[in-house]
Amino acid sequence: MYIPAWLLVIAIVAVAFYYFRKNKTATEPHPLIKKVMEKNNGNPTYDQMLKMSEEDHKKWLILRVETDREKLLSEMIDHEERTRSFRKTAKKEISGPEQAVLDVFDIDKSARIVRTFGKIREVLTENEKEGIDLVEHAIFAKAASDHVGLGEKMEKERGNE
Repeated sequence: MYIPAWLLVIAIVAVAFYYFRKNKTATEPHPLIKKVMEKNNGNPTYDQMLKMSEEDHKKWLILRVETDREKLLSEMIDHEERTRSFRKTAKKEISGPEQAVLDVFDIDKSARIVRTFGKIREVLTENEKEGIDLVEHAIFAKAASDHVGLGEKMEKERGNE
């Protein structure tokens, strides 16, 4: 059976195109996300993210945690200092682990607690297990709380009691 040379060349070019295209998209953000980022001069601020729909909020939160986590954390700390929204969700008596999560967003204690959580993750991943990123969990908890306005709701409930 004879395969024409031109058909073989087209098949090789198509496979090469697919391979390079697949590798290119694995490292770059999706074109629509890239377009929105350019339109918004980069990433939206944390306050802008809170005004988005739940689906958009989730997408941006995941993207920002992966791409510019430090800036997101500083914006969240600033938001917490202004609104105290995450602190409003706490019970009257707070346990040690709960206090540690709240301290992630305390401007005076954040650096220390983030380093401590990093050390905990290193210890947990020592035996090649995938460790839990406690800072990431704290970021998602605060973002979810702020997006639904849990702090204000709990403050109103306490006021009604």
